[in-house]
Amino acid sequence: MQDETTDLQRTVVRRIFVVQISLVATILLLLLVGDWFAVKRFGFDFWFAFFAGCMGASISLRTRIGADAGVLREAGRSIVDTLMPILYGAILAGLTYLLFMSGILSGNQGQGLLTTNLFPTFDVDLVDIQTEGVVKAFLGSRPATLPDLGKLLVWCFLAGYSEKFVMGILGTLERRSDEGGGTPG
Repeated sequence: MQDETTDLQRTVVRRIFVVQISLVATILLLLLVGDWFAVKRFGFDFWFAFFAGCMGASISLRTRIGADAGVLREAGRSIVDTLMPILYGAILAGLTYLLFMSGILSGNQGQGLLTTNLFPTFDVDLVDIQTEGVVKAFLGSRPATLPDLGKLLVWCFLAGYSEKFVMGILGTLERRSDEGGGTPG
């Protein structure tokens, strides 16, 4: 039984390692392409946030498989079962990006759900959505400064690492909405 568990753990750790190496390679490739072509608005910030969530989720999964045999068995059933928590981490990081970009959390002049300087602020290019399109407007929104990008990536990593982070925020938004306060912003 111990040998089966050890073999399963090795298999899952190898899968996680391959995912992490792929993430690092993709991030480096994005950095090189962005620098080489001097791309100003390609949505790199969103993709970095997405990959930060993947990395957070993969590290969380690696930690949990060592501590919980049930998580190990579940992640070890197939490669899809190994990748699902990592994909969820990426989706939650993307949602975190949208929460910050929308201003729901920090809002204008501190009118958001929470008031703190720990959240990134965004610089939004006001393009005409009717003529330029939603995608160009979305890609034109980015963290205002380099420290704001750092804050965003840390929060997206945490969103991937701890699913409870984003779920807690969504629960708070839902409670505020149920209380008749509406959504802030």
